[in-house]
Amino acid sequence: FNLNVLNAIKASKEYKSMSKSVYEAQNDAIITAAKKVFFQCYLLEMLYNIKKETEKRAFEHYELMKKKYETGIVSKLAFLNAEVDWKMAVPETTNAKMNKEICLINLKNLAGIPQEEDVRISGDFTVYPDMPNQISFGEVLAERADYKALLGEKRLRELNIKANRANHYPTVSL
Repeated sequence: FNLNVLNAIKASKEYKSMSKSVYEAQNDAIITAAKKVFFQCYLLEMLYNIKKETEKRAFEHYELMKKKYETGIVSKLAFLNAEVDWKMAVPETTNAKMNKEICLINLKNLAGIPQEEDVRISGDFTVYPDMPNQISFGEVLAERADYKALLGEKRLRELNIKANRANHYPTVSL
């Protein structure tokens, strides 16, 4: 009879449980990161579309002001303001497109999609899910894999202390 053996068996069971919790926590972290990148790409896609439309409208306004300036309806200052607005919108659109493409590259890398593949981000955020019922803090912690892993680590450390203490106990052999 040896207490070290009993503690080792308990520790192996605890380690197996903790390993499962660590795996689940890492899986949850990867899914969360993928969701974040997806939503960033979606928002950057919407921003790019807005910037592109803004640039288009600024160019149309510039052309209109150019015609009006040539006919003498508006001053040169108004014409130049329209030109400046249009030319300032161009780099903003280019920057938004670059940010969108970088985000898509990150999403492809995270998902393991080859860079040559064409990926389109689509979604509809006009419908919102119902609010979930309120749950207690304890119930939330009981379901969190990272918290379970921390508790498992704590129990493993306690078992290690018991195993070290058991080294000082006598053993019975037959």
